[in-house]
Amino acid sequence: MAAAVATFAPQLGEDVELETLNKHCAQIAAQLVLNLRHQHAAIRSACLVAIGDLALATLPPTATIRESAAPVRDAALPQWLVELTPNLVRLSHDRSARVRKTLSNEMARWLQGGFQQHQPSRVSLLLILLGGVADDNEDVRQNVSKAIQQLSDGEQRTPGEYLVRDLDALIAPTLKQLNDWTARGRVRAAGLLGTLIEHAEGEIVRHTQDILNMWFKSVQDDESSVRESLLDGMRAFGSFVAPG
Repeated sequence: MAAAVATFAPQLGEDVELETLNKHCAQIAAQLVLNLRHQHAAIRSACLVAIGDLALATLPPTATIRESAAPVRDAALPQWLVELTPNLVRLSHDRSARVRKTLSNEMARWLQGGFQQHQPSRVSLLLILLGGVADDNEDVRQNVSKAIQQLSDGEQRTPGEYLVRDLDALIAPTLKQLNDWTARGRVRAAGLLGTLIEHAEGEIVRHTQDILNMWFKSVQDDESSVRESLLDGMRAFGSFVAPG
């Protein structure tokens, strides 16, 4: 049944008028979200793709890019989309590499499909996507690198220019995630911080104090992989901080 719903949902976006779809998409999405916890990875992946089809089919087309820091929520988006983020974050810790790979593909597809014109949503999706740079599966890591390059190319920017645009909004939640209660969450955050440092280069120095405060705490992490990833990032960070 779950597989049938996942297959049927995207077809609605093609066959049903947008006004009618908008009336019912929250109910459809709610059923799909429930199956993001299904015991089979194939079902979780299929439902994630179906949710993406619904999201892209109902995305408001008139939003403009906003360069300021992200507010708590974006009023231009339907409420069910605003509330979806925690479920996507949870999938970034899914036990199946197949699901995590699907997640990285979907985050890139959502961004390319119009979500990067909603600045708060762009930041949320980028945080989920970039978390995969420290995934323990090589296919997922390669997917993330490829996605960032494609997103940058689509805007005729370098990856650094693409990410620096949202640097201020990306740094704070990244540092906060270094306090995650799971080792995997902290490893992802450490890897993401290193990626932001690498691409932001000199722009990262305006966050020096916040990064150092968190680094002094997290470098004592019980998980060796967290400490190692942080040290790699801090070596890069040091090259952008002028002595004195």
